[in-house]
Amino acid sequence: MTTIKPLVKYVKKAAERAVKEQYKVKRNFKSDGSVITYIDKELNEYLSKAIFSLYPESNLITEESKSCDPNEDQDQNKEYCFVVDPIDGTDAFSQFMPGWCVAVGLLKKGEPIAGIIYAPLWGGKKGTFIYSDINGPVFINGEKLSADKTTYSYSLEKEVQIATASKAHHFFNFSSFKGKVRITGSAVLNIVAPLIHNGIGGAVIPKCSIWDIAAPHAIIKKAGLKFLYFDGSNVDYRDLYDRSIIKNTIICGYENVCEIIKNNFIKINQ
Repeated sequence: MTTIKPLVKYVKKAAERAVKEQYKVKRNFKSDGSVITYIDKELNEYLSKAIFSLYPESNLITEESKSCDPNEDQDQNKEYCFVVDPIDGTDAFSQFMPGWCVAVGLLKKGEPIAGIIYAPLWGGKKGTFIYSDINGPVFINGEKLSADKTTYSYSLEKEVQIATASKAHHFFNFSSFKGKVRITGSAVLNIVAPLIHNGIGGAVIPKCSIWDIAAPHAIIKKAGLKFLYFDGSNVDYRDLYDRSIIKNTIICGYENVCEIIKNNFIKINQ
C-alpha cells in the first residue's frame, strides 16, 4: 500500500452527508451510555464498504462494528489496519454543535502512519480538513503545515491553553494549572488542536478508544509533536485491537506543554 488518497473523497462525502442530516437526528444511547444516531451507523457502513473495496487486504476496526465484512474476522497478521470513527463527537453532533468530525486512520503493524480528518463545521465556512498520506507531510485545508507550527514553544505557563474532554474534571484536579482549558466536543479535534488553533499547545485525553486516536496520532506524529501516555510510555496499538477502552490517559502536544500537563494535572478517583 502506498497511498490512502482514494479514501479522501469518501470521507468528505460522509461528512457532507452528516451536515445535511445533523438537524434531523435524534439522540439514542448505547448500553455504555454514549450517544449514537442513525447517521453514525449509516456512515460506518458507507466508509467500511469503501475501505473493503479499495483495500481488501487490510483489517478494519470501526467504532460501530468490529468488522463490516461478513466473510472476514480480524487477522492481526495483516500488515495494515484502518481505524474509523464515522462521527467523533456524536454527543456534540446530536446537539447541533460544530465540534465533531469524521476520522480515518491507518496503522502499519500497530504504528499510525496516515490519517484523514474532516470537521466540516469547525474553523470557518469550509470547515477543517486535515490529511497526511503514508509518505507525505501534513496538510490543513490544502496547505502544507508550516514549520512554525511544528517548533513553537510556550515561554510562560500562563499563556498555555489545553484541549481536553468534557469529563476531564472527573479524573484530574487541575486547579493549579495557570492557563486555560478548552473543550471542542471531539477527542480527535482536541488532539489536533495545537495544529489548528494558535493558542492551544496540547491536549489531555482520558478514557478513549482506538478510533479516537489513530488518525490524529498519525498526524501529530508527522508534525513532530509528542503523543504518549500520562506515565510517559508509548501507545502500543496492538493492545487496543480488541476495542477496549484505553485505561491510561493520553497527553499530546508540544514537548514543554506535555511537561506542564504532567506537572499540573493531578490524578483523582483512580
